[in-house]
Amino acid sequence: MRKISLVGVLVGSAIDVVLSSVLVIFIMSGVISVFDTHPDQYAQLAAHAMLNDWRLFFMTFVSRSACSILGGYIAARIAKRAELLNGALASLLCVALEIKVLLTGASAFPLWVHLSSIVMSPALALLGGYLCLRGKRVPSSA
Repeated sequence: MRKISLVGVLVGSAIDVVLSSVLVIFIMSGVISVFDTHPDQYAQLAAHAMLNDWRLFFMTFVSRSACSILGGYIAARIAKRAELLNGALASLLCVALEIKVLLTGASAFPLWVHLSSIVMSPALALLGGYLCLRGKRVPSSA
């Protein structure tokens, strides 16, 4: 238990979820007006737009993936120990939110989108932890 940094995991998780949400809203703002759309309709319209335009889907996929990697990296960097473990654990909030959406049935996306997110988020956060660990091993040129 001493290997896990609660602060690192919480900060990494928060960065992953908040930053990816902000980026997705920013990407979708070119297609859907946030101010003119009711919040319940926004999710439906965003899902429809992403699933019918591969460019939007790709941009959101890449931005959310980068956020998961960054969250894992930051969790590992804050922890300064067990980088792979802390990096992977930074995906817990993202995975928990996906599971909540699946259990409540409150999603406009198909099941495969949520299942792929549940699998990929820990893998990408683990990659962030790996990048942090690898950065520690690189000798500085002085």
